[in-house]
Amino acid sequence: MYRHPAQLYEAIFYIIIFFTLWVIYHSKRTRLKKGFLFGLFLVLLFSVRFIIEFVKENQEPFENRLLNGLDERELIRFASALEQNSEHPIATGIMQKARDLSISIPSQQNFNAITGKGVEATVDGKQIKVVSPGYLKEKNIALPPDFNPDADETVVFVLINETLAGYISLSDQIRPESADAIKTLHDNNIKSVLLTGDNSKVAESVSNKLGIDTYYAEVLPHQKLEK
Repeated sequence: MYRHPAQLYEAIFYIIIFFTLWVIYHSKRTRLKKGFLFGLFLVLLFSVRFIIEFVKENQEPFENRLLNGLDERELIRFASALEQNSEHPIATGIMQKARDLSISIPSQQNFNAITGKGVEATVDGKQIKVVSPGYLKEKNIALPPDFNPDADETVVFVLINETLAGYISLSDQIRPESADAIKTLHDNNIKSVLLTGDNSKVAESVSNKLGIDTYYAEVLPHQKLEK
């Protein structure tokens, strides 16, 4: 699956700095430890951020629930128009599905990010939104009667002119090296925390599989540093 190489290099950079400071911290005299401890703490914030980013591989759509007569290709076509410039795992999963279906991705206008809840834009003269379940709850938009996602699924909804047109379910592909990264943290007496915008079922499932100490689900981007 595609992952922007700059993200990988940055993650490796911060992890190397973290372990370098860890060694220095244990090798310096007591009077210097406070300064190194503060630096270690700052780098740890970035290290954990990038480790968690790489805990989950890009997500792949495996189910497209259609409403109001829309077909699968049209649902993915609208969603991919909004997600084509994003590197978010949900976006890369939708874009992969569009490529699998050989869909010609249309242009979009008036793009806007709905902080922590999705994106919106105009496509073919229609107002399209790709949003989280939290957005539907906030706007009092009813979920489909048979909506019952599995614990491992992340779901986004596609709205056309404020009408629910369908939803896309995505599953998490755990990276093989993720468990080793978490084990390394534990071996150094560092607790691991998962901060995710996913629902609690997904967060709990991923945490249990990898042995992550604790998790916070449905966290908005601006709330992650607060945690």
